Formats: sequence, structure tokens, C-alpha cells
Amino acid sequence: MYERKPNGEIFFSSLCVTYSRFGNYPANGLVTEQPQYSVVVCIFHILQNTEIQLISNDLRLIFTCSLLLASPCIFHTAIHTLPTYYWNPERKGKMIIQGSETEDLYQSFKTSIQELSKARNQADGEYLEQYHRPALDNIFNTEEGIRLARRISELDRQIIQATIRFIKQNPASVVALDQAGYFLLGEIDLTSGQIEDLQNTLSGVWGNCPRMTEFKEKAEMAKKIAIGAPFQDIELTDPEGKKVKLSECLPTGKYVMLEFWASWCGPCRGEIPHLKHVYQNYKDKGFEIISVSIDQKNKDWQKAMKEEKMPWIQLNDPQGENGPAIQVYNVTGVPHCILLDKEGKIFKTNMRGAYLDAALEQLIP
Repeated sequence: MYERKPNGEIFFSSLCVTYSRFGNYPANGLVTEQPQYSVVVCIFHILQNTEIQLISNDLRLIFTCSLLLASPCIFHTAIHTLPTYYWNPERKGKMIIQGSETEDLYQSFKTSIQELSKARNQADGEYLEQYHRPALDNIFNTEEGIRLARRISELDRQIIQATIRFIKQNPASVVALDQAGYFLLGEIDLTSGQIEDLQNTLSGVWGNCPRMTEFKEKAEMAKKIAIGAPFQDIELTDPEGKKVKLSECLPTGKYVMLEFWASWCGPCRGEIPHLKHVYQNYKDKGFEIISVSIDQKNKDWQKAMKEEKMPWIQLNDPQGENGPAIQVYNVTGVPHCILLDKEGKIFKTNMRGAYLDAALEQLIP
């Protein structure tokens, strides 16, 4: 749902309206918390060939037929023109959709990065077929994987730059606030300075409204694990059940990958053969791996370690999703890999597959 103003004034988040053939029924309301900029509209018991018209203010509507609208918006059509239960392939009506300035801005942004996104998706598809699928069978097309990983990383960099430009050009739009929020999910490499810059850009417009307060809190957390930030020391458990600090396990003068995983995670265990392959190539050249399991059942962790036979450091956070491994490092899902430089500072994230090979080839020729 799009807010009307950065001060927090917004319209309804949910509403029930009884339809009548004899008139139009405008409706508005107020919510106490600022939601995302969408609302689901459900239409029940509409007769075939019935004409409907929905008009609202500062609202984006999402229909089950996957049409996206925002408002002031007008949805004017005969119900049988929609690909729903009442859809008629011989329909004669014409659907008219008009969006608001907010929706137009969102669509304009998507169009501006459309070619980059298309190229990125194509390269990702090639990576899947030429590197990832063969790797599942222990066939590592490393050279091709590195080429594609670098291509995808460059396209990601360009998309990030374009998004940052959009945010700075449209700081008062909730679209910009949402796009900036995506940067704080731990999946994109940003420096603390870049995060601070985004925060300053938006703070001047959004002030201390609930959405901005939430953004600031997430930004402060993101800065602690931003590129160039020192690793965060946390308490974990070793295979013998002893409590240890992460700092006690970090070797000096080596590049170290923190690999967050779990015994129940299929993709995590599917990545292990590749990690063994990389470890064999780089373990004597200044590279180390520390696997941090988030298994809450020690027997499951011990069983997985025995089965996988990983020849590097193994640690566990028995608190699982509520523990420091997940909370401090802002891990939104496993597997999650963070590469530290020789000084213990965060160098890159998302170091899976050939992305790790590409980084190590750069750091350790």
C-alpha cells in the first residue's frame, strides 16, 4: 500500500464492501502501522458480464489475475475479460487500467533497469546449466563458472548503481524507501559509507515515521556486517561441546570463509563437495573455512559432520535461528557464506559456487 505522504498518512489496509448494482460505494480508512505498498482485493459473487469500476486514492491494488495497479486508479472492465473463473476466450470487452504517479514511477524504475535485469537473468540461466547443474555431480567447470560469476556480479553492480541513483533522485517516494530497504537484507555488498549515505538521503524526507525508524534500525545492523567492517565475535560450540569464541578459531594472516549451514538444509549439503574441491586447491595458499551450523539438535549436527567428513573447522550455534550466528550476521537463510580478508574484515558475501572461485582467484593468484 502506498502512503499518501512521508509523514505516515495512509489509507485503508483491509476493507469489506458489499456490491450493489444501483450505485458506487467510496471507502477509506486508517491503519496504525505503515504496511508494504500493496493490498489484496477479493471479488466475490460477480455475475458474468457485470461491469465493475474500482476507484481509490493513493492505493495500489493487486488482483488474483496478477494485474498491478496503484491510485488514484481506475479499473474499468467487464469481469469476463479477466483470466479468472469467469474468463471468456471470446470476450469482446476491453480492459482499461490507469495508475497513479507512484505506480508510474515504480514502473518507470523497472523499465530503466529492464535490459540489465534481462541480461542478468540470461547469464544466471547459463550459470545454472553450465556450472551449477554439473557441480551437483562433482563436475566443476571452474573456468566457465568464474567467467559467468564475474559477468553476473558486474550486472549486479550496475543494477545497484542504477537503484541508488533512483533513490537519490526520488527520496520522497515510498518506492525509493522500499528499494533502499532491500539493500539491508544481507544479500547485497555495500560499505558502511554507502548505507550511511542512503540513510541520510531518506532521513531528510521521511523524518521519524515508523517506516523510517524501522529502516534506521536495520541500517545500523547492516553497517556492522558491511563490506570492510571487522567480523563480529560471537560465542559458539565446538564438536566436543565446549563454548568457544569465533575469534579463538580464526587463523591469522589467512582469508577465511564463514559458512553458515544446517544438517537439514539440502542446498547446504549440496555445496559441500564444491567446498572440498576449493579447500583442496587453496588450503595451503592461505585460505581457511569455518563452518557454523545452526542445528539445534546436537545429534543431527554430529551425524551430518560424520557423513560429510569436512576437513575444516566446525562450530555450532545451538540456539538456531534465535542465536547470534543468525541474528548478529543478519543471515536470512542458509547456506550463507561470508569471506573475510587477512585482517578479519568482511570482503564479500554470497560466496557460493564459482563466486568463491572467482574471489579466491583474484586474491590468491
